[in-house]
Amino acid sequence: MTRSSSVVRSGVVLVVLALVMLASVPGVAMAEQRGGGAVVVEEGETVTENLTAFGGAVIVSGTVDGDLSAYGGNVVIEPSGEVTGAVETAAGDVRIAGTVAETVNATGGRVVIAETASIGEDLGANGGPVVVAGTVGGDATLEGQSVTLESSASINGNVEYQTGDTGGFTDDGASVSGAVSQTESTSTGGEIRDSDGLVLSGQLTAVYLFLVTLLVGGLLVGIFPDTSSRVADSVQHHPLRTGGIGLVALFGTPVVAILFAITIIGIPVTFAGLISYALTLWIASIYGRYAVGAVVLSYAGVTSRWARLIVGLLIVALVIRLPVVGGLLEFGVLVFGLGAVGTLLYRVVREQRESEPTETTEPSVTTWVVAFTPYSARGPQSEYHSRGCPLSHEDPVSIDVRWQELISTR
Repeated sequence: MTRSSSVVRSGVVLVVLALVMLASVPGVAMAEQRGGGAVVVEEGETVTENLTAFGGAVIVSGTVDGDLSAYGGNVVIEPSGEVTGAVETAAGDVRIAGTVAETVNATGGRVVIAETASIGEDLGANGGPVVVAGTVGGDATLEGQSVTLESSASINGNVEYQTGDTGGFTDDGASVSGAVSQTESTSTGGEIRDSDGLVLSGQLTAVYLFLVTLLVGGLLVGIFPDTSSRVADSVQHHPLRTGGIGLVALFGTPVVAILFAITIIGIPVTFAGLISYALTLWIASIYGRYAVGAVVLSYAGVTSRWARLIVGLLIVALVIRLPVVGGLLEFGVLVFGLGAVGTLLYRVVREQRESEPTETTEPSVTTWVVAFTPYSARGPQSEYHSRGCPLSHEDPVSIDVRWQELISTR
């Protein structure tokens, strides 16, 4: 297959993946996009539209005048933070300690609604441990390995909960105006409602996300098998270099984007760049999971690409539900995956440049003037003779032209 056709195919796949990602985020075109190692809405800062944030950590200490969609290793709404709309979040660790005017739907390894938190409408939480200590203006639907209502919790509605086989439900004396009941479900667990009112099981949501990631990972592994192998090799054989490149890319790219956005022309370019950056983070996280599978299976001598992908996805899906350790693993997977992708892109660009043919330059005007100088005015005839090109029967001008040809080929 030619290099050009490979580039075209790569472009088509990336466009398709971009469309899938954009389609999965409702209202993405109407929201401000932020991405990076740490996305922070500073105290005193106001975002005047819906905000979609991707990062290792998403921290809101200021005001979001609209809806907040946040995805990362950790998502925190500080006591000083305020969201005037709804909050949708998925992260390794979710902590809400500020004010949310509308609903909150949170999925994470751990979900905490702190004592200082105030949620205006319904709460849906799905995590490992789920702890509610703040105020909820509507119903609370809670699912986790363990569910705890602290004594400071105030819920102006019903509470429905679902716990794991090894967990339990604890009510330390919370104020609940409605009924408290366990969800009668034999398989799917508690219910989580999205912004459109669609009822989804937390377990089913996790399975859905796993299948989507598996599908995209299968496309990457099937269409780019060599790329997948090189990513795994980079993580296995050069972990320090790969991790370092990943950290630089994770934290450096948003800084460059912000600096570029200072110019008026740079604003639309930066917007498109952040969307591409978010897509790259997603792809890097998938490749990071693939690398985890490759490292684990290398001890068993298994080299199947599909086995690496499936095992990596399963390991990460299970471990990220653990407190602290899960968040660290998810962050590490992202960093190493991003570093491997960055290393690979650099090598592709370098190989592309090295494979380009060098252009032949025409002789300069000065060189041609010398070439047509009468032969008697130039000295070294011996070298031309030594090449087996006698001068005795040649016109002086044509001899000098041949001399120039000799020089140009040396």
